[in-house]
Amino acid sequence: MRSTAISLALEAIDFQNGDLYQDLIDACRDLRGFGKGMSDRDFWASDEVQSIARVVKAHTHMTISLVDGTETGPMVIFPAVDESHPLRPNWIKQFIIDGYRYDGAADVRRIMKTMESNLVQGAVDLKHSKVSGVFAELQSQLLMPRSMFENDLMGTVEQVAAIVLHEIGHIFTVFEYAGRTITTNNVLAGMLRAMDKTVIADERTTVFAKGAELMRMSKEQREAVLNAKSEAEVTCIVIDSAVQLSRSELGLNIYDITGSEQLADQFAARHGAGRTLVLALDKLERFYKKPLHWFLRMIGFIFQVVGWIFIAAMLHVVLLATFLFMYAIVPEYEIPEHNTLKGRYMRILHECTEQLKNRSLSPEQKKAILADYEAIKAIADKVEDSLPLLRKFSYFVNPRYRNARKFHLLQNDLEALGASSLFADAAKLSTL
Repeated sequence: MRSTAISLALEAIDFQNGDLYQDLIDACRDLRGFGKGMSDRDFWASDEVQSIARVVKAHTHMTISLVDGTETGPMVIFPAVDESHPLRPNWIKQFIIDGYRYDGAADVRRIMKTMESNLVQGAVDLKHSKVSGVFAELQSQLLMPRSMFENDLMGTVEQVAAIVLHEIGHIFTVFEYAGRTITTNNVLAGMLRAMDKTVIADERTTVFAKGAELMRMSKEQREAVLNAKSEAEVTCIVIDSAVQLSRSELGLNIYDITGSEQLADQFAARHGAGRTLVLALDKLERFYKKPLHWFLRMIGFIFQVVGWIFIAAMLHVVLLATFLFMYAIVPEYEIPEHNTLKGRYMRILHECTEQLKNRSLSPEQKKAILADYEAIKAIADKVEDSLPLLRKFSYFVNPRYRNARKFHLLQNDLEALGASSLFADAAKLSTL
């Protein structure tokens, strides 16, 4: 746990040497053709499959186990105090209870009982992308489709390893922010203890001033906490200041909503898998967009013809009813969990640009990074960031939707300010 300061802003691991990525590639390569004729139970319990968990343990100290994710696609399940925790989405709760019977609560309770004090002792090392203490003991599950390991249909071994890195990045991010939440709670606990009547006023003022500094409270919040008359008031003020820190400067949660996926993509990119992750995402995107059967397309065409005939006959009434109906059902603007596909590719591209800013890179290193840059950019340039028809309607008729969409795109533009293509162009010139 990093306790020098309290911050809820998104932070990145340093660029790594690529050894973790290479070892994951080797482990995935060993699984090609390995499980032929083997039952699912034996496949996932095998040492060969769980070797991926051992690679992750050796490089990051995180403990994971691999589970069949054929029905879900790649994802991770984190340990929690119980499966009904209010921060878990309802579909995750039901998935855990009815699907995999994963008892992360038992894992947490076991570790808590063995601790010598009430403090959670653990560290997250952003420089080396490692964890220690309690974060190294807690076990998470990595769900992967078996077919990903057995053949190239959904990705090469390099692409599968990049996807594994992305999912491992989610686990690392959870531990990082769990540590920060615990730090916030410790500050709050110290301030509440200062409310005891046996603590003299000067000491209480000193404790509150230090706590306000750590929480980066505003002037108004500092005055409020110093004048608080009860523990409940102090708790509300401290939690409010933490929430305010977790919001973006634009006053919206756009950046924070996509932040989890950004950090996972960044984790993979800074381990050297940025280019391959984009290739894997591009392949999966095309894999899941297979054309409809000709019969279904014919039915769709018939419905379209009938629909246009009906509209022509009832033009004025239907147009008015359609407008009122669409206005009533248009959704609020929802920030996609992974940003847009275009935005996601550009964030990974920005990682290449960020790496090129390092003046100590050798010509060979610059050429390798530039190769990744060009490959990612070629795919990103083909992707359009556009709205579906219904959401375009909402954009034109709903001011709140339009403003949220503009803030979303503005956030992407702000991220691109520090990643100008001029850095890549300058790097190309320096390698000539």
